[in-house]
Amino acid sequence: MAPGSLRCLSARWASWPGLSRAGIGAVMLSVVVFVASVLMAAAQALPGADSPALRRTITVAGPANFPPFFMQDPEGRPTGSRVEAWLAWQEATGIEVEFLLDDWGVALSAFEAGEADVMDSIVATAKRRETMRFSEPFITIHSSLFYSAEMLGITDLDSARSLVIGVMTRDACEEFLRAAGFDALRAYPDPASLIEAAAAGEVRVFCMLEHQAWYLLGQRNLLDRFRAAPPLYVAQGRWAVRKGDDPLFLTVEAGFRAIPPDRWRELDQKWYGRSLEESGDRGRSDWLLQLAAILLGGVALALLWAYALRRKVRREMASREGAERWLAKRVREAQTTHWAFEAVKDNVRDIAGMASLLARDLPEGFWFPKHAYARVRLGDTCCDLIGTRPIVASMTIPVLVDGRPYGEVTVVYDALSPEQEKGDAFLAEEDRMMRLIAGRIGDQIARQRVQDSLALSEERFRLVTEVTRDVYFDIDLATGAFWVNDNYRSVIGEIPEEFDDLRAALLARAVPEDREIVQAGLFGGGQGR
Repeated sequence: MAPGSLRCLSARWASWPGLSRAGIGAVMLSVVVFVASVLMAAAQALPGADSPALRRTITVAGPANFPPFFMQDPEGRPTGSRVEAWLAWQEATGIEVEFLLDDWGVALSAFEAGEADVMDSIVATAKRRETMRFSEPFITIHSSLFYSAEMLGITDLDSARSLVIGVMTRDACEEFLRAAGFDALRAYPDPASLIEAAAAGEVRVFCMLEHQAWYLLGQRNLLDRFRAAPPLYVAQGRWAVRKGDDPLFLTVEAGFRAIPPDRWRELDQKWYGRSLEESGDRGRSDWLLQLAAILLGGVALALLWAYALRRKVRREMASREGAERWLAKRVREAQTTHWAFEAVKDNVRDIAGMASLLARDLPEGFWFPKHAYARVRLGDTCCDLIGTRPIVASMTIPVLVDGRPYGEVTVVYDALSPEQEKGDAFLAEEDRMMRLIAGRIGDQIARQRVQDSLALSEERFRLVTEVTRDVYFDIDLATGAFWVNDNYRSVIGEIPEEFDDLRAALLARAVPEDREIVQAGLFGGGQGR
């Protein structure tokens, strides 16, 4: 409004009937107060400089070597499912994400010191909840004790109390074990260092997330050197901010919710190959959408560069994804084979129980266990979990005992996956696994038959020596060991403790015409017994 406008308005009001100068002043004062109130409310509604809405960058701390969440690509750049999750979050919010990746303990200390805004891939514990606010979990996995295959009997925490246990510095495993009263812990900065120490024999038992341990052991061809005890606890991966920083928490949470569902599914297939229990804030970044943004920009040079980069990354990720799927299958097959061997050994006298266990759990070692069923026939015993289901593919391996058919193990599919329809329904590794298990069944049954036959023979010999009045003895001339039955006492006398005394006693009882033959037999006739 121009300076003269107010005077003109006042003049018009003054000309209105019944409006005095005092009334005009009151009206003008009300207008000024109203405008000032509106301006103050608008100023208060604007976000401050420290508001998350005005942030231009956010720093995320995490472990540098934590596959598949945080890793490095061949050029040394950060990659992994959580790295791509935060890049997708950056795209959804417009806030740039910077990564502070280091050894686990160093990264956590940096977050606590305020050098980072968010801590990612962290497990919520009672102690940490005192200073941090945690998100919903984006993945649920188990933590277990892993031990050298040369050791036996590590079944729970109590069975490992006398051993030094390897952990990662400031990891949830370390906190869990210390709370359980374990002080003999040896800490390492990252998972790779801990695995290398276990491989070198520095520690023979270590605590780690199961999927991470199997991944690193398989990467180093160490799967056959270690075994896993039953899970210690369930670990849930989350992100966290410092307690009290609610605006930042809400900003991060809203940013993850803004990522489209298609991005979640694509990243899940890229990094995990199958669904895992996780919440909507799980990182599922997709660089193809970034490529689309570049295409909309219309820059031809950037388009060519992105196209070449896409082909390279696809090849690398396809290779890595294939390797991870292959490793997961081999681990499942190895675990199933080990379990089957133990089940056969423990139930060799209970054929029905063995057949039931094998029929129930054998499908777990196959490619798609949800559609796999088994039938185990051993002698006159059969456990059939196939029933009347439709059979679209089957594999049958015979069980031989002493070279003769004794039974068979059959696994079938009632439906095939798209991957199976493109190739063979059963893998060569699965065929080898089944043959190993069938061979173990036949060997154990044959061995048990031999043991039973030997036990029966010994029992018959014992009964013969007990009912006869003759003296029976067995002498090993090479070692001096001997055995005599109880009739020795009634016929000859007290059983000697020394071998030479026994030979002298037996020689003394020989009749003159047999003495030379008995002496040759007792003192080295060359036969050994």
